[in-house]
Amino acid sequence: MHLNSRKLAAAAVSAMALPLALAGCSGDSAGSDGGSATLTFSTFLTEDHPASVAAQAWMSQVTDATDGSVEFETFYNASLCEAPESIACAENGTADVVLAVPAYTPEMLLANIGSTTFVTKDLQANSDAINALYADEPDFQAEYSDRNQRMLFQFNNSMPVLVTKDPVTSFDALSGKDIRASGSMVNGISALGVNPVAIDPAEIYESLERGVVAGAAFPVESVVDYRLTEVAPNAYDLGEWMGSYAMNSYTMNQGAYDGLSADQQEAIDSVSSEIAGSYVDEFLIPAVEENCRALAAEGIELQSLGPVDDGEAWVAAAGGTQQSTWVEGASSATDDAEAFYNSYVDRVADLESGDAPTTAEICASA
Repeated sequence: MHLNSRKLAAAAVSAMALPLALAGCSGDSAGSDGGSATLTFSTFLTEDHPASVAAQAWMSQVTDATDGSVEFETFYNASLCEAPESIACAENGTADVVLAVPAYTPEMLLANIGSTTFVTKDLQANSDAINALYADEPDFQAEYSDRNQRMLFQFNNSMPVLVTKDPVTSFDALSGKDIRASGSMVNGISALGVNPVAIDPAEIYESLERGVVAGAAFPVESVVDYRLTEVAPNAYDLGEWMGSYAMNSYTMNQGAYDGLSADQQEAIDSVSSEIAGSYVDEFLIPAVEENCRALAAEGIELQSLGPVDDGEAWVAAAGGTQQSTWVEGASSATDDAEAFYNSYVDRVADLESGDAPTTAEICASA
């Protein structure tokens, strides 16, 4: 029997906020006098990306909640930190707050649990489960604190879309093709006979244009953001099979956080919890709808891949491989990686609403 998903989601977000608030009150803060602070925010995305729009809301709300004593200087388009260096930038204080992609720091094994695919299509449930897990698991927290930072919250990309230069008629037609992929997507599509290729996001457009790769797997918001359909005009919904596949996180330099007053820290924690718990409905789905309309305006329809039997066989084979691969790798990061993984999956199952739409369904109604 499942509890009400909305109540569970709220509980998950509240659970995340509690240890963060307690951590912020421990020890002396350099900013305990309540002085003003200007924090630097860095992302490799454009200003219009939904993750950036959510960040703008987060920054605005933090400024309001601190009566203007905490403000932000923003850097978009990797103008301060490149995507793969985001965690390092927060670690060394180049930026105070960064958008980081766990898949780009694979050594942070526990942080990447949310990027194991074939678990759920409910993106909000996935995010809430991971944030609650972080609040409860010291080993998870230590992955960030050991790198001089704290995770404010993780949140989902939309489910994966495959764009290709040439039309694809079936799963079998992907075998042997070079496809840009990262994180757990690599293992997922390898089961289809695909050759995954790691390419920095800023270089994907040119790689597609030059034929270095035949396609790229990305969330639809990034497909549009990077204008990939200009050079790869065929789009296929992988999410109906893979579900959630990639997470992002906002992380903050620990010294910058400790330099704030207790009230300022509480504001950051509270706003982080609020944005995390509403990200999918308030930021992601509206952006997916807008991007679906952008694709439709180009005459591009998000298509399904099949046949169904092949898709189901892929889920059965690759899903088990994803789990076993993650558990084996994470055994060095926590005492019982299998129990950690099962806790994550159980939390997701309890939080799932049962009516979360796929990307293709969102596009069909946009």
